[in-house]
Amino acid sequence: MAESASTPLYLDRVHARVRKQFGPSSAVQWTTMRGGVAGVELVVHDDRIAVDMAGGSGRAILGGPQPDMTPSECSMEVARIGWLGSPLFARDAIVITARRGGGRDAAIAVRPKDDDLRRLWRALREAGVIATSEAPA
Repeated sequence: MAESASTPLYLDRVHARVRKQFGPSSAVQWTTMRGGVAGVELVVHDDRIAVDMAGGSGRAILGGPQPDMTPSECSMEVARIGWLGSPLFARDAIVITARRGGGRDAAIAVRPKDDDLRRLWRALREAGVIATSEAPA
């Protein structure tokens, strides 16, 4: 993960799910990211967005390591995401989609542990992420 010299616009622990397709004929599913005891952390700078293990221990995240995203190449929307993409246990989350080209866009649904979606939304907007839905209520 590249380090940014700027002060983060947002730095907090989050619940995170990654949109994945496990084979060419399988359905797209949301896989929960796990970061051990410390959990998963989202860091938003004006030039990058990173999802990593809280505490920066460098160990692998269950759900797969995620490359940093460039805010100007991302969009976001509020969506209700449930267990394995179903309506079961669904809650509002912010889905950040990074355009990777060649049909390989990456999407991560994040929900702050403190449930403050508005604070995260404001930080993402300030970083330059394009909103494709209304802001969270």
